[in-house]
Amino acid sequence: MHKASTRRRKAYWVALKVGLSYFWLYLVSKIRGKEYWSARIRDKNIKNAERIKDMMLELQGLFIKAGQLISTLSNVLPEEFRAPLEELQDNVPPHSFEIINRVIERELGKPVHELFTEFNEIPIAAASIGQAHRAKIGTKEVVVKIQHPEIDKLAHIDLTIIERIVKMVAYFMKIKGIEHLYQQVEQMIEEELDYCQEAESMQVIKQNLKEEKGVYIPDVYKEYSSKRVLTIEYCEGVKISNVAQISAWGIDLGELAEYLVRVYCQMVLIDGFYHADPHPGNVLVNKEGQLVLIDFGAVSTLSPEMKDGIPKLIKYMIQQDAEEMVKILRKLGFITHGKDTAKVVTKLIDDIQDFIENELQLETLNMQDLSEDQLRKALKLINIKEMTQIMQIPKDWVLLNRAAVLVGGVVFLLKPDWNPVQTLKPYLEEQLIGGKGGLANLILDAVKLQANALLTLPVETQKAFKKLNQGKVELEVKNIKKGFDQIQMVGQQMVWLLAFIAAIYFYLLLDATNSYPYLIILFQFFGTVSFLGFWIAFWKTPRGY
Repeated sequence: MHKASTRRRKAYWVALKVGLSYFWLYLVSKIRGKEYWSARIRDKNIKNAERIKDMMLELQGLFIKAGQLISTLSNVLPEEFRAPLEELQDNVPPHSFEIINRVIERELGKPVHELFTEFNEIPIAAASIGQAHRAKIGTKEVVVKIQHPEIDKLAHIDLTIIERIVKMVAYFMKIKGIEHLYQQVEQMIEEELDYCQEAESMQVIKQNLKEEKGVYIPDVYKEYSSKRVLTIEYCEGVKISNVAQISAWGIDLGELAEYLVRVYCQMVLIDGFYHADPHPGNVLVNKEGQLVLIDFGAVSTLSPEMKDGIPKLIKYMIQQDAEEMVKILRKLGFITHGKDTAKVVTKLIDDIQDFIENELQLETLNMQDLSEDQLRKALKLINIKEMTQIMQIPKDWVLLNRAAVLVGGVVFLLKPDWNPVQTLKPYLEEQLIGGKGGLANLILDAVKLQANALLTLPVETQKAFKKLNQGKVELEVKNIKKGFDQIQMVGQQMVWLLAFIAAIYFYLLLDATNSYPYLIILFQFFGTVSFLGFWIAFWKTPRGY
């Protein structure tokens, strides 16, 4: 691995070439016009993305880890950057047993042979941060993760370089929220460098999920662990993506997929603390059909503001109160301040509401029913330029969206015809309606408000009369008529509006690849906010006056 000075020189040289290439394109575009920029920016992105990928592959270290994280967090980066970074493999040559033994002795106070009954000197895995060995404590099988020597110093150097490169790209791309992206990458890497924190996260989530018999989290051996050494229980299992083996064990793939969704619902909305990196390598399945979650280096918390804001947003959506929706979206950091924000969002609400009413059958919808043509039709309803100007991604949602997309990918692999409505209905009834805190109460309050609305005039109509009484005679007959016509459908369809707002936003920033556009659109559609929308759909079915 290159020494620090060489790493800086090579990385900054690539960054300089990338920056100058954009600067030259910018100068020429000033002379030849915006069309020149638009016609050449994609090819420029592709070339620069390959430059960055090649540099990361050469320098290894934390560059590989950061590149992987950026590729999965990159709702704010162009697709041309995301695809090459996905090709990065975190696979580095392991250190010798002599070096590993010295690290363990320094951290735990004793050499390997005094701590473990058996210790396999050949690692079962080696990555940028550390390597893992199988061992035994008495008769108990364990896995020992050991960090590479000096990895913390190397991480500091690499993160500084990566930050400057990302900011350089962001400056020319005018990307909103890029600082959140880097902050999350930095936070995840720093957390992965502290095995004490990973051990604590494992124990917290294990306690939170103790009633869930279908999920298992390995025990931590704290007396054999430190900041740079982590010893956990060894668990048999295969990756959840190994469909052939799981099926051979007689495990129902559909039930497994639905259970994974329910486990994440529990972690995110009830506990507010979740495993943020559920790729197939970190979600195993054993012969008993249990989910085995491993590698808790990346975890995240849903902030109180977000937990409080989400149900309020749903409440105002049920009430068709676009003005309050805009306020909440702005408070949560989804949209920017501006005089045209409310106008753009309100138009989006109307257009998507019409699309949902005319295109989708919600009660019988499953993932296979959603066609690429349908979602592209929805995208045509909005002005891309306007939406990208007013919408951004808040910090809390970077990792949440990452987790949702990864879970969505696994679910679609296991059960392509997954019906989110049928999966999440029992979860609502048992977990939220059962009364587990403020989130459930707020959502129930929103449902009560909608029930009142069904017995009175629609909210938009009430607002119109209020404006008339105040002498503000600015009335849109179309919206009033909508209010009367859609009373029976408000409780169900307005919830899906939130899902579409989030899905379209993520799609606009991500864009689909030419190789698998359907999957990208589909996963983003069911990412993050959309699963919230699914739940509320059950609580209010159409009814008459």
